[in-house]
Amino acid sequence: MSTHSGNVASNSANSSRAQSPKLSPSPPFELSKDSTPSVPDSFWCSGDFMLGAGMVIFQDITWKIVICYETKKDFYFLPRGRKDLGETIECTALREGWEESGYRPKHLSLHKHTAQPSPPHLPRLRDHPDTEPIMISTIYWPPRWVDEYVEVEETPSSKTHSRNHNGGPAGDETHKHTPARTFWIDAGTSKAKQYYKRQRMVDYGGEYLVHWYAGIIDEHAVRQEGTTMPDEVSYTSVLLTFEEVETLAQTGALAYSEFRVVDYAMKLLRLNFEHNRRQEQRLRQREAASRRAARSQASPTTQRPNNEPLASQESSQASRRVASSMPSTAQSAHKAVVFRAAKEAVVREEVEGEDVRYHTHDDNDGALEPAGPSKNCDDVKGKGKLKKTLL
Repeated sequence: MSTHSGNVASNSANSSRAQSPKLSPSPPFELSKDSTPSVPDSFWCSGDFMLGAGMVIFQDITWKIVICYETKKDFYFLPRGRKDLGETIECTALREGWEESGYRPKHLSLHKHTAQPSPPHLPRLRDHPDTEPIMISTIYWPPRWVDEYVEVEETPSSKTHSRNHNGGPAGDETHKHTPARTFWIDAGTSKAKQYYKRQRMVDYGGEYLVHWYAGIIDEHAVRQEGTTMPDEVSYTSVLLTFEEVETLAQTGALAYSEFRVVDYAMKLLRLNFEHNRRQEQRLRQREAASRRAARSQASPTTQRPNNEPLASQESSQASRRVASSMPSTAQSAHKAVVFRAAKEAVVREEVEGEDVRYHTHDDNDGALEPAGPSKNCDDVKGKGKLKKTLL
């Protein structure tokens, strides 16, 4: 019985621990050098946080950075904005980049270290470039109040109420009274009425989570006018080098928090350049090694295989020997003339009843000479420079 009670108590304790996750200690912990320290584990309901997206847009080839400029208030900023309901974060980044800068960007795939796991069917996906966010920043926005005037029925408390940020509400935190009072004359009764001004809270404030992406535009991209919202007509954009952006941050024209995003995006871009250079170098080394291996396997005396039939090979060799031993054009023409004269002489001698054989030699430059009587005078056979016999 006691054992059963102990098991029940243990199970209830485990379930309570599972339902109440342990928060991290309050002191912040250091993360990577490009990140700020950690924040305590927090819980924000839907009305106390807002999602947004921004983009660091690079120009291809020149790798300049698109920076937006507020002409009325004279400050620079990166394109970013709030996510609409039903819109994805990726689409928000592209839309805000297009609206505020006037350039239509595309997501830039980069190799980067990420804590996101690869899917089971693609275990090596983390080794490839991706278009995931390169950074997330948090911005606290304060409560928003509106003024309203209330007729005085009784003297309001002069105590100013403020929001309790440590927990739940402390008193009437949706209204903030002011001790100053204002008087108006009622036109209907011509009596003075007393009003006091108070502020009503319409927004408790919250955390603004901005997902930052890397984008790219074409080298010859042209900025278009009229892409901003009605309250952003004073926005324009410029293309600046990283050194010029750094100068803006040093002078305070660009918020340092946004310059940190630009700085990290530029680091990732340089790391990708170096990664691509190493990959190309390794590819060239593998190709060179393959060529060396192919040359070492082939013997120096090995001839190119010839798959022609034996008769064709012999015919080709004989043709090459005949072609190499053929006389010049002038010699051939001279021998042809002598040959025709000799043939006419043979015909005449045959008519007269004599059988004469002629052949040529190299030493007499193709001249014909008698070779003695022959029994057959049917054909003429020629064998190049070796011997020509006329029968």
